Amino acid sequence: MDDACRLYFNLLEKKLVAYLTNWLKWDKEEALAIFADSFLVIYQKVVEGQLNDMNQSYAKEICKRLGANNYRKAIKEKERFSEYLHHTQTSYVNDLKSLYGIEINLTTDESRSANALKAFSVLDEKCQELIKLRYIEDFSHQEIAGKLKNISGADSSKTLLNRCINKWKELMKKY
Repeated sequence: MDDACRLYFNLLEKKLVAYLTNWLKWDKEEALAIFADSFLVIYQKVVEGQLNDMNQSYAKEICKRLGANNYRKAIKEKERFSEYLHHTQTSYVNDLKSLYGIEINLTTDESRSANALKAFSVLDEKCQELIKLRYIEDFSHQEIAGKLKNISGADSSKTLLNRCINKWKELMKKY
């Protein structure tokens, strides 16, 4: 690898690892692994002649996609563990009830999630849209202000989001 290429690689690594850690909230070790995987994908495309001009935004997009894939895999693993844990808890609760006549009522994550969903469905559409844009689609407050017509800027987005989340929390207490 020549010096110019090495310099570009190091600069790109610093920028993209910072992006992955600051904006996508990966820890540094995971961000470095995602960057390395991204670089291998880009290198393979260059070698195969599929990519003639590589820029920073292309590399950033590859990192985002690989990071999203890693995130989805982690969520699936967490769901499988959660199912296993729920099955084990249910089994123990049933054993205690059948063997010893002891009744245990567990508040599960499922019931909390169901309560959160019920409360979310009662929120007005504006709050639902704002929360979805910020936390599901990962829009910045500035992007939200550009997308929603009744929000004048990033500060307004932050204020309104805070109010919506507080409303949501109050509604969750009712369920």
